Amino acid sequence: MRRKKPIELLTAEEVALLINAASRRAPSGLRDRALIALLYWAQLRVGEALSLLPHHIDLEDLRVTVVGKGSRHRVAAIHPAARPHLEAWSDRRRQLRLGAKSPYLCTISRGKSLRPGDPLNARDVRAMLRRRAETAGIDKRVHPHALRHSGAAALLRRGVNVRHIQTQLGHASLNTTATYLDSISPDERAQAVQSIDW
Repeated sequence: MRRKKPIELLTAEEVALLINAASRRAPSGLRDRALIALLYWAQLRVGEALSLLPHHIDLEDLRVTVVGKGSRHRVAAIHPAARPHLEAWSDRRRQLRLGAKSPYLCTISRGKSLRPGDPLNARDVRAMLRRRAETAGIDKRVHPHALRHSGAAALLRRGVNVRHIQTQLGHASLNTTATYLDSISPDERAQAVQSIDW
């Protein structure tokens, strides 16, 4: 059986570099910024992010309604840092009238072989993240699941209860959530325990 490569967690600074590697003007750059924000700051699976419809996102209350594995619905929180990226893409998407071509939030905005409004797929997102990571000078394996893992680890580091993280991620079992959080280094765990004011 082939062993999976370990997930390399991204720091908040690396996520910012990744987002900033995407254009603030081009439709594809705005879409990519919004997609990265959802993967990291809402800890979505790539399939969940790609199946979102615009009305699934509530930018006022910063929540997203997700259809997860096994068609289970959940409401996930979105960190406020994601809001400007989601607003910018939603505005541009409306200007381009992509809603008339596709119901999905994240679609192709233009291209030679694909028509505007064609849906993105997970392979497109993985390729985009590799390109953005290279542009940003990030020397780690950057992929959608790494962003989800990194977001979950950041929640734990900030003291979010593991049960809340489990619900946010849409895990049926706490054991699954625990495997996500096992990627936090022993040094980080030691520092967290030692910094508690008993």
